This record gives sequence, C-alpha cells and structure tokens, in this order.
Amino acid sequence: MNPFLRFLLFLSIATCGLALYIKKQNQLTKVRIEIRQIEKKLQRQKAHNEHLSYEEERLEDPHSLMQKARDPLYSHLKYSNSDEVIIVQ
Repeated sequence: MNPFLRFLLFLSIATCGLALYIKKQNQLTKVRIEIRQIEKKLQRQKAHNEHLSYEEERLEDPHSLMQKARDPLYSHLKYSNSDEVIIVQ
C-alpha cells in the first residue's frame, strides 16, 4: 500500500475520532449547563419557600393575631362558641 494512502487513511480515522470526541464534549457541556440552570431554579424555589414559611409564622404569631383582633378592620369577627365548632376526625 502506498504510504500516502496510509497517511490519508490514518488522517481520516483520526478526524472521525476527533469529531466524535467533540460531539460527546458538546453533549456533556449542554448537560452541565442544564444542571446549573436547574440548580439556580431550585435555589430560587428554596428561597421563596423560606420566605413563605417566614410569612406564615409571622401571620400565625399569637401577638400578631391579637393585634388584628383589636383592629377595626376585623371587628366584625367574633369568637365561636364551643357548640358551633365541629371537629372532623
């Protein structure tokens, strides 16, 4: 076999191998980018959940509830009698 043909064969095989390697690296990079985006979204969701948890605790605070009970905006509300309360088990 001619040395020039051997060189061309080796070059074409090496080029195909390099192309496959680059394709795999591109796929891996895409996955890494998607993972970063998902992690950022997860961090935002955790921060939002923490904020909502804080708001819930603040609204359910007994001191806050007593202040709202004295507020004229909520003056129409009344305590329920024990016979009006239904407990579902």
